[in-house]
Amino acid sequence: MMDERWVVELLARSEAALGRELRQIRGNLSSDQWLSGIWELLLLDAAGALGSVKYEPSIGGTNPDMQLEAHSGARLIIEAAFLKSEKSDQSRKLDNHLVFRVLKDKGSRAKRADAIDPYVVFLGTDRVFDIASSRHGGGVAVEDAVREAFRAHRSLSAVVLVSIFARPEIFKPLQKRPRPWLYENSSARVPLTMKIVDVINRFDFERWPFDRFTRPDAKRPALREAISRNSYPASKFTESALSLFPLDDRNLPYPCWAYIWRFNRLRIVKMGNEYRLFNNRDLEDIVAKTPEQIAQCASELFQIFPFLVMGPNGPKPHPDPGVPADLSKWTLEFPDKRV
Repeated sequence: MMDERWVVELLARSEAALGRELRQIRGNLSSDQWLSGIWELLLLDAAGALGSVKYEPSIGGTNPDMQLEAHSGARLIIEAAFLKSEKSDQSRKLDNHLVFRVLKDKGSRAKRADAIDPYVVFLGTDRVFDIASSRHGGGVAVEDAVREAFRAHRSLSAVVLVSIFARPEIFKPLQKRPRPWLYENSSARVPLTMKIVDVINRFDFERWPFDRFTRPDAKRPALREAISRNSYPASKFTESALSLFPLDDRNLPYPCWAYIWRFNRLRIVKMGNEYRLFNNRDLEDIVAKTPEQIAQCASELFQIFPFLVMGPNGPKPHPDPGVPADLSKWTLEFPDKRV
């Protein structure tokens, strides 16, 4: 999923931020569980950019992977999990579905924790070709697996499914890009608040580069050797990883107008005499003379589908309005703006 040099640098960054050696993660990275170790590091790094992180806190006699207190004061408990399966694995029985099995285990842990904060599972994968396509092959749909797990485990507040696949883009080199999707448990004992949803939508899974190909699950001797050469306390990590993304949050023009919608961080910035639209680090092919025009274009580009859903009295507008065309509903951000 990641090159050895980035894994070592990410490990060093995480240990420096927490002020401790991550022995369990180091052990996973040195074994055939390296995928789980990398995924946990990615979550630690993404969460740390949003607030204060406690690693493996003691909650109700259990030790979930981490607890995040965002800069806004919102708190949530995070469990990390990574799916390892081949392309051909399409479960035709609900009990055998990969997502259901993982959430069943995490649900039992959440029940024991009996936490007062939302309990969210971040489930990543680059092993499954397209986890959402199982229904087309006669398998159980991921939505059905999630829904059944939520029905059985009200202690689970939500799951964030992050599929990391290589998707071709015009005029761009082939690269893996994460595709997150949030599933909320409508019957959760501790449901998500709007503030928590906003924090979750701000998780940036592209802070570090992914491999273009899928590696086998076997041990990686080169990674194990690289980790052994970099024992804690880690030397100060370099900024080279951040330089891969010249148009990141730090050097985009400010002030800018921002709107968060389903993991899309949309920003309207002024470049020269024109306004442009960014989605995370990607520059959209939209140019206008005013920010109001960009907001209108963004609303048309990022809209909910289908527009209508079935209600108790027939079709009704979708409860998610999508991205507003009214610029006054966007947030004016400055460089020191925090979640």
